[in-house]
Amino acid sequence: MNYRPEIDGLRAIAIVSVLGYHFFPVGAPNGGLGVDVFFVISGFVITASLYYRRDRSLSNFLIEFFKRRVKRLMPALLVMIAVTGVAISLMDPVPEQSINTGIAAALGLSNNYLYIIAQDYFGPTSALNPFTHTWSLGAEEQFYLLFPFLFWIGWKLGGWLGASLLLISLALSSFAGWLLIQGDNPLAAFYIVVFRFWQIAFGALVFLAQLRFAPGRLNAATFALKTVSVLALVALLFMPLEIDRQIAAMVCIIATGAALYGIGESTRAFRVLQTGVTPYLGKISYSLYLWHWPVMVFLAWIIGKGPATAVAGIVVSILLAHVSWAYLERPLRDASWSAVSRRELGAGLLAMVTTAGLLHMYNTTGRQLLLGEQVTSDAELGRSSLFLPHVSENGTVWAGRDCTLVNNQDIGKIIEVERCTVSEPLETAQSRVLIIGNSFAPAFAAAYDISSIHDGAKTSFILTAKFGGSPVPDIDWRSHSREATADYWARVVPVLLAQLQPGDQVLLISDLAKLSPEQDNEWATKAREDLRKGLIEFSDQLALQDIGLSVLGPLPFIREADCTPQMALRQWRSAGLSLCRYYSRDETVERFAPVTNLLGSLVTAGKIDVLDLFEVFCPDEVCEYTDNDGILLYRDVYSHASLKAAYRSRALVAKWLKQVQATSRGIE
Repeated sequence: MNYRPEIDGLRAIAIVSVLGYHFFPVGAPNGGLGVDVFFVISGFVITASLYYRRDRSLSNFLIEFFKRRVKRLMPALLVMIAVTGVAISLMDPVPEQSINTGIAAALGLSNNYLYIIAQDYFGPTSALNPFTHTWSLGAEEQFYLLFPFLFWIGWKLGGWLGASLLLISLALSSFAGWLLIQGDNPLAAFYIVVFRFWQIAFGALVFLAQLRFAPGRLNAATFALKTVSVLALVALLFMPLEIDRQIAAMVCIIATGAALYGIGESTRAFRVLQTGVTPYLGKISYSLYLWHWPVMVFLAWIIGKGPATAVAGIVVSILLAHVSWAYLERPLRDASWSAVSRRELGAGLLAMVTTAGLLHMYNTTGRQLLLGEQVTSDAELGRSSLFLPHVSENGTVWAGRDCTLVNNQDIGKIIEVERCTVSEPLETAQSRVLIIGNSFAPAFAAAYDISSIHDGAKTSFILTAKFGGSPVPDIDWRSHSREATADYWARVVPVLLAQLQPGDQVLLISDLAKLSPEQDNEWATKAREDLRKGLIEFSDQLALQDIGLSVLGPLPFIREADCTPQMALRQWRSAGLSLCRYYSRDETVERFAPVTNLLGSLVTAGKIDVLDLFEVFCPDEVCEYTDNDGILLYRDVYSHASLKAAYRSRALVAKWLKQVQATSRGIE
């Protein structure tokens, strides 16, 4: 297929919508679907390329295809990865995870890596990783590994019909999987190529349909179809109102496919996509996609976010994209790297591995040599640190991941109580505290290690958690893996309660922030009432066994700060300015009033006690990521306490324990 400027016009629509979504998310809430447009276009163009080379031998067919893809994608991508990998280490004091994403991107695996570390593309952590956007390239590159072989086999066995039926069956399977997995595992639906296959395959099927059902014979109908499709696509991508993502994705895919149908036959319908700056934006769209995200991230690190920053970011991105397209992407794509195709392919693959290897060396030792400073470890930062075992001062080991339920795959998991204790071992303990809750519970593991400062009975803290779990069983908590949460409350908790004796305690540790939204709503009101009923019911159940119930009080709304713990650290690049949006102490207390009043009423009624750690996390007039000494109080953007904050909480935990134990013995 010869060059078609209208395809670059569609690419221009896609990249402009992506820029709008990333730089002005409120104004273009559906603009992220521009990536889906790229997927469909890629499927269409790649299938056209394969079709016109279908008569070659399989080895030649595959080698030539992979060579063209490597020469098209790798030069600009690898340069961006190398430059960005070094640049992020000058801004982020703990850049390991970002650089690891870049390493995965060089190998075409960043989508898998981001899924493994469970980074939500729409969350604040991913928004400050300069390689997050490479997930789409990883998904596309993985599609390229399989699709040429499938096309060649399908065509050889059954011609047009064989290739079409094979693609249709695979696309329908992928589409069904995408629909089914949305509720239980939306990150897999977003990142994993199996669930994106249908989008790229749709573009391929449009090209195959065009071969058999020549649209040129239906110019009037084709003209109307393409015009309506382009208008619908533009309206969807640039609509200021967000619509359901699944519905929007399906409409986007169909509209893009319809717009592509008949490319080259009725091009007068696409004049607007072939004139002015539109084809140029389409030509540089790949380089523009590569550079716009790192530019946006770097500006966020340096001066924060805002309209002026966004405009500057777009201008800088276009300039970098032009340089990349004019001096890297286009010349190296068209140049002969070798007279032998295998060597050209080998050179590209070697460049990928070399870039990944050098970046790994830089990440492990090179940063310290280059920057002349001690490299900070992120072992205590990020959600992954919640799975790390904790060794108490007396040698007791809490086993970490083995003591938690994370998702539905953990349904039925056996929690070995003896391996899930902090402070005093279970067999020598004189009293026990069962800690149940969500991921906040293991974040405070060090806070329960109080054997050296508690002068009361030797106490064993049995620590378990269901990540994303609800604070009481019967409440709509609006979190994923609800089946695992139900399993935790119905199967795990009763077994753990059987370990307790009269006078022992249960401590519920959960994130209660969602019960106090910025604008109170019907769901939060009902959830608070469900929490009240659930706590009363649980308290009454425990009282029959003479076991007390306590609840961790509310903590600051740090997850709404719109920045990461690393950004909160004062460094050269921030010029002394805070890049985070914090609430004052008074604002936090006022907003939490419905929850604190609820808990207070239950304390007055003798149903619960409250473990109040607010002073640790908001010691000043403003509740920040750090305290007055610059010590991070949180390990991630989800408000999980840092290790140092947990240690600072020990005195208050010991004080709470002494109080509730005295109350259980009738001492006032």
